[in-house]
Amino acid sequence: MLSGAMQGALSTNLEGVLGRTGWRWAFIINGVCTIFVALIAFILLPGFPDRPNPLAKFYLRPQDLVVAQERTRRIGRDPQVGITIKTFLRCFKFWHIWLFAIAWSIGTNQTPSNYFNLWLKSLKNPDGTRKYSVAMLNYLPIAGQAIQLVAELLFSGFSDYLGTRLPFLLLHSTINITSLIILVIRPASESAYMVGWYMNYVGA
Repeated sequence: MLSGAMQGALSTNLEGVLGRTGWRWAFIINGVCTIFVALIAFILLPGFPDRPNPLAKFYLRPQDLVVAQERTRRIGRDPQVGITIKTFLRCFKFWHIWLFAIAWSIGTNQTPSNYFNLWLKSLKNPDGTRKYSVAMLNYLPIAGQAIQLVAELLFSGFSDYLGTRLPFLLLHSTINITSLIILVIRPASESAYMVGWYMNYVGA
């Protein structure tokens, strides 16, 4: 949600700055933010109990290390020795890795809401111009993500409060299936089709 809002604002306010289009600036700023977070990780990540990160001393107290080291000894965990090419290649011998990779790929690619903005981008006005600006292509999916957030909190919250899972799983699945039917049928009404997309956020 934050990324979409930021990209929408960047594409609008930086359009034409230094001869670059707004969407290019969105990529540049996102890249700078990514590099910044990666560099901060070198400072914030604590390391291992037996090999703490020296840059994390400003928040990692000696007593914290003692607690971590005692826990590793208590459960009998061997000290970290790093990774070698041999141990890296050995990971590919386990069928669990391949099964997880396939299942993850199928699961992440089956959600239509990932392509909502592509449908929005395809819409045209009667004169052939694009119906939505680059900024709106970033803003409209945010509404779906907000709906998804609220829906997940409600589903999980009431499920825990009532101590039951099945009714909420069935409701969740029913909403998802209904949204998929709408998206497959593709009604002539653009508004009805839009409802199908937003319903998919709820059931995704």
